[in-house]
Amino acid sequence: MVTMPDTGAVMVVDDDKTVAGSAHTAPDTQRRWVFVDVLNVVACLAVILLHVSLNAFSPEPSRTWVEAVAFQAVGIFAVPVYFMISGMNLLGYQRRYSTRTFFRKRLWRVGKALVLASLVCYLLFGLFPSAFGTQAVADSFGPVDFVKRFLADDINSFYWFLYSIIYLYMITPLLSLAADDKRLMQYLIVVDFAIAWGVPLLERLGVAERYLESLLHWPLYMSQDMLYFLLGYYLIHHVEWRVPAWVWLLVAGAAAAVMFGTALWTNGYFSGGLSGEYHNYAVNGSPVRVVESVAVFMLLRECEPRLRAVPERARGLIRVLSGAVLGVYLFHLPVINWLTANVHGAFGDALARYPLLRLVVIYAVTVVIVIAVKRLIAVARNAIRR
Repeated sequence: MVTMPDTGAVMVVDDDKTVAGSAHTAPDTQRRWVFVDVLNVVACLAVILLHVSLNAFSPEPSRTWVEAVAFQAVGIFAVPVYFMISGMNLLGYQRRYSTRTFFRKRLWRVGKALVLASLVCYLLFGLFPSAFGTQAVADSFGPVDFVKRFLADDINSFYWFLYSIIYLYMITPLLSLAADDKRLMQYLIVVDFAIAWGVPLLERLGVAERYLESLLHWPLYMSQDMLYFLLGYYLIHHVEWRVPAWVWLLVAGAAAAVMFGTALWTNGYFSGGLSGEYHNYAVNGSPVRVVESVAVFMLLRECEPRLRAVPERARGLIRVLSGAVLGVYLFHLPVINWLTANVHGAFGDALARYPLLRLVVIYAVTVVIVIAVKRLIAVARNAIRR
């Protein structure tokens, strides 16, 4: 069974594509951001890119390992981008509905997806262990084991994001009070960045932990996820200056290059001192990750006019793929496990050897299944209504 270190695989669970205008303009509740649909799909592919390059966590002096580290550096924006989209859509929720409605809409959707998907994966892994390489689940299979694994996020390790987004939902009513106060938002962002990213950076630079212990007791501001949540709303509603898309592309590329090079250096690749333990701070914990994530988010935001000029048929396809992203996130692990356990021969060797081919196959298989199931459910619902 494939399990994943906390590399950033995640999935957006907020389907609102209409957002208000800036804090100083009237709400444009009819507008649908095309760039959000594109960003959903791009980040979904980045999620899978992270998962097909998990061999980065097993350092070795080989081209394959270096390539995996590069993929990790390129795709690590996926988590932050999804939190940013959620914050962009939800921090201004009070313009659209009450707090009670917010919790009913959001917690119900996330909770339902988490429970049902966990149950499906648990049944697949427990009843068909040979097909998915999950004998450990089959050995302890049962209702009590399901509850224990569910509470410990030990059924599908990719679901950790859903547990995290529930935390952000719980504090959204509080954060929303600051949403339209630009100075207050700046304060929250600066303090969050200083604590969530600055404290770990000081530790990496050699400052003794005992000098930082008091700051580690600020749990709200230690949330890196909250920083992205705030940034998504702030960048759309409070930032009026514009930067050309090509500049954001260069910034994103430079940030990925810095993380890639730093990861090789900190793991001893250049000095020949590679060990079996992978040090992930350079990619997963570095403040440079914030730069890459913001750059990718704003790159697609600046492409909005061009994306609106794309033919409607193409935009329709993008919407379909965007609508399938939650399902792809929820069920691409079973696809990965099934392919690993069942596809052999020349094609299996090719999948093992070429991560990008593996990415394409995993995405294509999962998205086809998800779209087909969604349409079958829609047909069944229509039939019931009639």
